[in-house]
Amino acid sequence: MKYLYAIYFIAVMLPVQFAESRENELIRNIYDEELNKVGRYSYSYPAGSASAIRETTSEKYSGIYALEIMLDFKDFSGTAIGIFPPVSLDERRFSGTLEFWIKGSDGEEKILVILIDSDATGERKTETFVKLAKYIKMDRQWQKVMISVSDFPDIGQYWNGERMIHHPVDWSRITEVKFAVEPYYNPAVIKFYVDDIKFVKASGLL
Repeated sequence: MKYLYAIYFIAVMLPVQFAESRENELIRNIYDEELNKVGRYSYSYPAGSASAIRETTSEKYSGIYALEIMLDFKDFSGTAIGIFPPVSLDERRFSGTLEFWIKGSDGEEKILVILIDSDATGERKTETFVKLAKYIKMDRQWQKVMISVSDFPDIGQYWNGERMIHHPVDWSRITEVKFAVEPYYNPAVIKFYVDDIKFVKASGLL
């Protein structure tokens, strides 16, 4: 009997464990702990609004800290976590996944999830986005979100000081993950929590 169990473990359990390890293969951590450590930065906009980002110990999925994010519904409002050097997703365009955990304070928050590139000068930043509601309905419990990099459009946009310009995303220079709202997308200032943001390689894909 013990030999049959050994054969079962090798034939069934090891492939499962291997698949799990492949699923979780890390490409780049965006946020786990220490929001403003070397190579990482954050910001919120617009200036003077209720929008803000900070670390908190009161709500977290893992570790010591999570991010508490507030966004102002009255304006184009967002908060971003930046990384340097940029992460290249060129070779992971169809096998990479943006993964994070999120929890709402009210449970009805509606937000955009945005990836941002940066040209060599850092002056032009092209944004490409998806709606979080496509993947989950926000509630007051922690939920894991997995968004394929291929879900983000190849053509993004940036503000040139006068108008929005449509521009191809440079997948070799992704520098920021941003959470944002559009005016009156939500009925009030919203607050939610995010933890363990990272890019991983999707299971079974090269």
